[in-house]
Amino acid sequence: MKLSARCRYGLRAAFDIAFHNRGRPTQVREMSKRQGVSPRMLEQVLGRLKAHGLVGAQRGRRGGYYLSRPADEISVGDVVRACDGGLRLTVGQSPKETAAPADAVWVELERQITAAFDSISLADICRRTERAGVRRAAPDRQTMFFI
Repeated sequence: MKLSARCRYGLRAAFDIAFHNRGRPTQVREMSKRQGVSPRMLEQVLGRLKAHGLVGAQRGRRGGYYLSRPADEISVGDVVRACDGGLRLTVGQSPKETAAPADAVWVELERQITAAFDSISLADICRRTERAGVRRAAPDRQTMFFI
């Protein structure tokens, strides 16, 4: 099993939104700075995440991307399936006479790997990140003008 760069960037983008947005849309340029990923790549992966219903987008000056569901309802497996189309364990072909027993092992391993990816939510990653001492982005403060 190998995750594509697109998939890794998709997971980083989904995490960034979950960790830093505090319910507000997150702009691509902000994510790009924090994650060290080009805005163009982020737009591509966010498009895939949006197409699979994991994120939504809001246009306008205060627009950006937001999670479509709570972070504890979006798993790493959801993001992988959105970006790469599925979780597949790739193995070489066995000779026909020995294929059945060996293939059963690979099928079971693939099931366990899928379950592991599905058991970790974006909220879990956020909690682990906080425990590691990473600070969330400072909230935007809107300037108030009084006349």
